[in-house]
Amino acid sequence: MQSYALIIRVKYFKILLYKMKRLFISGLYFILCILTSSVTTGLEDDNILPQSYGIFHSLQSVLETLKDVHELFLIPEVKKVYDNQFKTVPSVLPRVGRKAFIVIEGVKGIGKSATSRIFAKMINGTYLRSPLPSLIDIRSSLITQQPRLIRSAFHALNNYVIAEHIKELTKTTAVIMDQYWHGLTAFALAKLAGIPHHLPDKNSNIYCFPGDLLQPDVTYLITVRDEKRLFRLPDTGRPAVSKVFSDTIHKAYLLMREPNLISINGDRSRNDVETDLIHSTLELCSDLL
Repeated sequence: MQSYALIIRVKYFKILLYKMKRLFISGLYFILCILTSSVTTGLEDDNILPQSYGIFHSLQSVLETLKDVHELFLIPEVKKVYDNQFKTVPSVLPRVGRKAFIVIEGVKGIGKSATSRIFAKMINGTYLRSPLPSLIDIRSSLITQQPRLIRSAFHALNNYVIAEHIKELTKTTAVIMDQYWHGLTAFALAKLAGIPHHLPDKNSNIYCFPGDLLQPDVTYLITVRDEKRLFRLPDTGRPAVSKVFSDTIHKAYLLMREPNLISINGDRSRNDVETDLIHSTLELCSDLL
């Protein structure tokens, strides 16, 4: 009986510690919001160009930022994008004679990549993620040593390079892209803003998709609770993101428009999430499958 009573006491003590920890974290977050309420990040200033923060809305602004990284322009895929920069190319492809281009977004660690791969197999599509193999080596050997703005421009360039690849692939197969412009921009905004209420106003043009970048037919945003995210992270081998940072990324995602993101509840089983993706895709672009 004494052993049983001891076990009960230890159990309640652990529960008490857990609740105190949650209360402490919530208190710190509240204090942080108060202390930083008068701080500005510069994101609120419409006179400052978004690319100054590493958020790009045109290929020309990307290439201008990278103009001194000469090694990049020796890569055939990059040279092709550079040579075609002044050509008028529709950002929305006609829904005839091609397959679907679908993007899956979400905060790191929620199972987005695994879900994207499985979903691609379910619809007999092709799974893609950035960067393409031709850009991996230069990223490791050169780009990682560059200032933040150059690194951001490189990631933005990847979107334009991979868009050209997608145009070719969708002639014969559906493409499932693991993160695209929305994800890069949400991450950059969260890093700059720090906390949700420092993000730019919801009407800011910073949330608009680039007019010269290939638009997906549909973009899904997989969302999960913090507890679920922390539970899944050990499977990815990546560090957990803080609640404040993940909340800021999530809010940035929800503020994006043209095209909007379709939220998928990721708190359920993977099978339920995949079923939702299938049903939604059949409803929105069955003609492209």
